[in-house]
Amino acid sequence: MLIIGLEDLNVRHGGLNRYVDSYVTALRRAGIDTAVIELGSTDGPAPTSPLMRRVGWVARQAWKQRHRTILDVHFALYGLLPMLTAPTSTRRIVHFHGPWAAESGVEGASVWRQRIKAHLEGIVYRRAHVVIALSEAFQQEVIDRYRVDAARVVVIGGGVDTAAFHPVDRVMARDRFSLQPDEQVLVVVRRLVQRMGHETLFEALEQLGTGGRTPTVLLVGSGAERERLEASSRRRELDGQVRFIGALSDEDLVLAYGAANCSIIPSIALEGFGLVALESLACATPVIGSDLGGLGAVLRQLDPSLLVEPGDASSLSRAIARVLDDIAPGPEECRRFALERSWDAIALQHLRLLALPMPRVLYLGHGAQLSGGELALLRQLPSLTSVDPMVVLGEDGPLVGELRQRAIPVVVLNMGENLRATRRVTATLSQLGPRKALELVRYVIALRKEVKELAPDILHTNTLKAALIGGVVGRLTGTPVVWHLRDRIDVDYLPAPAVRLVRLCARLLPSAIVGNSSATLATLSGGRVRMVIPSPLDPEATTGERGSGPLTITMVGRLSPWKGQDLFLQAFALAFPVGPERARIVGEALFGEESYAASLHELANALGIADRVDFLGFRRDVAQLLQTSDIQIVASRIPEPFGNVVLEGMACGTAVIAPNAGGPAEVLSDGVTGILVTPDDADALAEAMRRLGDDAVLRSRLAAAAKLEVGRYRPERLAPKYGELYEAVLHRGDA
Repeated sequence: MLIIGLEDLNVRHGGLNRYVDSYVTALRRAGIDTAVIELGSTDGPAPTSPLMRRVGWVARQAWKQRHRTILDVHFALYGLLPMLTAPTSTRRIVHFHGPWAAESGVEGASVWRQRIKAHLEGIVYRRAHVVIALSEAFQQEVIDRYRVDAARVVVIGGGVDTAAFHPVDRVMARDRFSLQPDEQVLVVVRRLVQRMGHETLFEALEQLGTGGRTPTVLLVGSGAERERLEASSRRRELDGQVRFIGALSDEDLVLAYGAANCSIIPSIALEGFGLVALESLACATPVIGSDLGGLGAVLRQLDPSLLVEPGDASSLSRAIARVLDDIAPGPEECRRFALERSWDAIALQHLRLLALPMPRVLYLGHGAQLSGGELALLRQLPSLTSVDPMVVLGEDGPLVGELRQRAIPVVVLNMGENLRATRRVTATLSQLGPRKALELVRYVIALRKEVKELAPDILHTNTLKAALIGGVVGRLTGTPVVWHLRDRIDVDYLPAPAVRLVRLCARLLPSAIVGNSSATLATLSGGRVRMVIPSPLDPEATTGERGSGPLTITMVGRLSPWKGQDLFLQAFALAFPVGPERARIVGEALFGEESYAASLHELANALGIADRVDFLGFRRDVAQLLQTSDIQIVASRIPEPFGNVVLEGMACGTAVIAPNAGGPAEVLSDGVTGILVTPDDADALAEAMRRLGDDAVLRSRLAAAAKLEVGRYRPERLAPKYGELYEAVLHRGDA
């Protein structure tokens, strides 16, 4: 793959250069062989050298690399000759970072120069097989301004390097820029050119000043407008408030974000994506930005109140005041938002455009809530670069938006509420009833039609309910079916008639059966292909910093009798009848188990520990909660099919105690990466709690070993197993 950028990031900082640098790094991490042509590289001309020398040098370098099968252009002028001279077999891709001609017009270029630039751009964009736009606004710009066929323009937003841009200690960061710990600080990371809106910011600062607010502003960046902006700042008497600090290294840029209460992006025109917004959010610093192009689209997903009208100083001053009053997304929310848009995830979206024809896999689920199997699917799909994925769900819900955000196509084929809400404890033919039976038949007919239209090579079912329905549809459409078991098919988990039904169907319907653990797979026979593929670890689960407070023990999971929250409370009371230790229960009742949830509060009162137990409900920041826990408990009364929370605890550096049965017993090594105890035994669980509670060295040793072990469950490490699975199904399928 040959990539033609603009300038080497080490020579000149800028949004496009940073984008290309991060993009190439992520592609190389994914194993893609890339060659990059940029000005300022070791043997190339400087960005300031004569135009024709620059254009000619790029063309010569591209000609030397013409054997590469993919040409990826990021700047139209430098890509023109390589696009025109590339072999006809070369797949030509162009990234549209913004209308070059129009941007130069904003900066004062003459009309005839703009027309020439626009004409050259049009040649490049129309010759491309695919044009990648950073936002829907830019997608429309390519279609309207350059007359590019809409079918060839796709939207893939920019990403952020969440390892390079990360939260830092604010006091330390402020010390780097000689700022006071209690000072209100804004940071603006922008090139100093007209369209970036610095004058609008200055006017907003004047308005804030009339109300007694004078935040310090760090103006990061360089450009042709610096001298004029410095003069404007002095004229407005802001020179003691606004500090021009020039371009910064990435390390210092992280500190600048970390020092600030808020980042400001006051652009007045042509804001394609606003990469600095994600960089700031990755550093846990909220952003206020103009409602333009991709920047508006990104910030609207986080919090619409962070957007202001371009060029409207009053709107900007009000928004700044709100954020300085702490009316804004908190640090954890900002960081989580950025983590979901990491460069590795974005690069995988690009790989789907670059790859050779891949098997089309339709993933079928019945629910769209962010629960166990749904989260496993969401975490794994972005890493499956060797398949063309699509998802069909039986309801709308949070999972739909999360998948679409990752550029994974989703179809919602509404399943009747009665059918979708059927719980596994009542999943027998005798209790199906005529109404549900009719809904089932209707859904099978509708799904058969959808599968015929989508024409997948493989139908991969993600839940037990989807397995039964999808298995029938697979037979009706001649599509090989994979059953992905995330539930144990046994009488301690399902009613006996349901177990018999599922075991019979398993011999007739699927081409392959995948278990999330050996314990799960062993409960079911059938399938010509049989594999164990564990559920993936949350790719963002990482070790955090623990405080110096009391020992904290956390249990995460849906509130359900079989999950054993009551057993956890009993064991906690036995282990620590008095003292400063605290227990945390994270999760909520999902399937009509509200009475059980209420009984847990009553039990805590009866045990005399209610003042030391925090019921936190459903939380999206589970990783942060585990990072601040000393011990994590899994207390399931019957064997867990897998136990995703075990992986999360291991990755977050938390010592884990779990039952010696089911999936957790396969994941943890007793005394090495965790502690395994007799299932459904409050005394054994209490003893393990006391043992770890009294031994900080043991907790640290277990956590360190678990951290090393858990890497093999990351989505990218599991992805090759899916390739093996699908290859085996397609070569041995029994459609």
